[in-house]
Amino acid sequence: MDNKIVSTTYVPLQPPFQIIKYSGDIAMQIGTLIVTIQKEGNVNGLGYQIETHSHPVVAYENKFKAEPNRQLTSYQFLEGAVWNNVEVKDVTTICLTNARLPWREFIDFLWKDVDRRLCVAQPTIAAYWSLEKLCGGVELPEAKHYDIHLETYIFDKGGEKVPVLRSRPDDVFAIHVQINSDLVHNLKHQLMNYLLIWLNNRPSSSPISYSFETDDDILRDFVDQLQGISLSVDSPLNIDRDTLSKLLKMIDKDKNMNGEIGEPK
Repeated sequence: MDNKIVSTTYVPLQPPFQIIKYSGDIAMQIGTLIVTIQKEGNVNGLGYQIETHSHPVVAYENKFKAEPNRQLTSYQFLEGAVWNNVEVKDVTTICLTNARLPWREFIDFLWKDVDRRLCVAQPTIAAYWSLEKLCGGVELPEAKHYDIHLETYIFDKGGEKVPVLRSRPDDVFAIHVQINSDLVHNLKHQLMNYLLIWLNNRPSSSPISYSFETDDDILRDFVDQLQGISLSVDSPLNIDRDTLSKLLKMIDKDKNMNGEIGEPK
């Protein structure tokens, strides 16, 4: 076995801290743990080899923003956790703790996560609440009505080709739902996540509304039935079973759906 010396150095960071993400986890980086490994060997005539690894040290709650008497779970209160399987070079920096993330950047951030998750509904609300706790939150757009352009798409899920209903990546909402018998339920669930975000930011404002559009012939009848639905807690997506069944059959038959295989650009 080669002789080696392992040493560690903790480098604390100063605010404003970076809000970072890796594999769905979002946290505030408060420091860096540097691991140095020195081995015997002749590299460039030095007589030894040095290997270094830099791991983020994070907090999951910004204690400067937390409400004074709020009860935190052990996970939320965790400060000084080391992402020991991740190096600093591997993480994505979202923003700084003193920043407020523009809505467009938030949506682009969600689309980047689609290559790992089939459905963006849960990451939407989870990412939003994480940013509310850690930094200045997310800046909502001002409009009251939004057009959502729907299209069919083949999603590459670990080599499995999955049919998906999605919004266009430049739309104000990131919609990404697998086309199956649960399509209507999951679409409503994603839309409700956006409603919750709006209600949290603007509880006294009038509800936002939206309309659906498509250039995809396969979706024509389905999208026609979505029109006129307001985004509210009590609004069901009234899609009759025949329309959904017809859509599923057309999707199964058509092997040349719009879009390219892979992550939306």
